[in-house]
Amino acid sequence: PTIIVSQPTYGYPQVQAEIDVINASWDSKGTSSNLADSIGLMVYEGAQALNYVKNYANGAGQWEGFPIKASAPKNVILLGAKGGSSSSSINKLAQATVQDDLLGIMVWYASVKNGFDYSPGWDASTNNDAISGYKNAMQKFRQAMGTPEPAPVVEPEVVVAPAPVAEPE
Repeated sequence: PTIIVSQPTYGYPQVQAEIDVINASWDSKGTSSNLADSIGLMVYEGAQALNYVKNYANGAGQWEGFPIKASAPKNVILLGAKGGSSSSSINKLAQATVQDDLLGIMVWYASVKNGFDYSPGWDASTNNDAISGYKNAMQKFRQAMGTPEPAPVVEPEVVVAPAPVAEPE
């Protein structure tokens, strides 16, 4: 794709524009309309995002009047995680991601080291337990995908244009 569209949403659908995008993106059987590519659950405490997957993976099967009518495939759903989550919570999210074929974990947030720190309790970059948890989660994901090592970085080719030559007068 030339652009990936992910629709963030609360665990329980509350914002009409988000609901409309999700309902327009998949039908009740999980067939995509090629509008949004994924759904990110903005539930960041512990592993609580797992409690809300059903609202979007089986929206069509919820009670009458439930605002989500679509049933998005599980492999388009991202689980929310607070940046400073415990490694045990991160591990639980990673295990469920692999076991249930979810898309992954959406982290809010990790700052640049020594940069602006929005909220220290939420920041993954200053929490060693969280850093360890995210590293272990990435290793789990790589193993599940059959790529235990990171892909090599491909440096772009640098093309140097010759300097312009002045025309004789």
